[in-house]
Amino acid sequence: MKTLLVQFFAVFASISMYFLLPVDPALASVCTLEDEEYANFWDNYYDPEDAYNFGLKIQNFAKEKDLAGIFSLVDGELGNGPRKKYVADKSFEEIFDESWLDKVLSNEPDCSPVGWRGFMLGSGSIWYNKSEQGWRVSSINGGVQEETKTSSIGWRLDGGVIHPFCFSRPWMSGDNFEEFDLVLTITYIKRIFFLYITMHIPCQLLNFCYLLR
Repeated sequence: MKTLLVQFFAVFASISMYFLLPVDPALASVCTLEDEEYANFWDNYYDPEDAYNFGLKIQNFAKEKDLAGIFSLVDGELGNGPRKKYVADKSFEEIFDESWLDKVLSNEPDCSPVGWRGFMLGSGSIWYNKSEQGWRVSSINGGVQEETKTSSIGWRLDGGVIHPFCFSRPWMSGDNFEEFDLVLTITYIKRIFFLYITMHIPCQLLNFCYLLR
């Protein structure tokens, strides 16, 4: 009986010590119940903790000024930002300045997205989101802009550039070509009708026929 009591108190003391010990911050969840509910609103396409950790990963690359590391998180090319080919032979400092870095590191990553636009760091300096391929950086703003070799792009003619309005483009409704076809078809029918009646009616009615053109 005495042995059972000793074992009971030993187990009780172990459990008590577990709850009294301070929790390691690294093991504590930084995301809240509200974050979980918001993820549920978006059909749980992302996990709040994963979003937070990916944001930390980006910040760690930025803190280390690891340009290649940041761009390793980009799938293909950025929606907005420097091309991979452009940054391939450049240093971190040639693309991003200290103010950009301070902005990216100024806040902890969020557990929830900014609506449909995804997650951001540094007030929109970096945008990222989760897709079928996993977590990816989609846009990087505030870096050095790549300069193009030509100042203007267009169809050159006689020393100038043809204005875009000179080219036929579909309307937003997509029915401009249908409209052209309708107008031309009606005009063609009117002309055929005019030729027909001028060949089969007396000359004194030609004035009336002329009005139908």
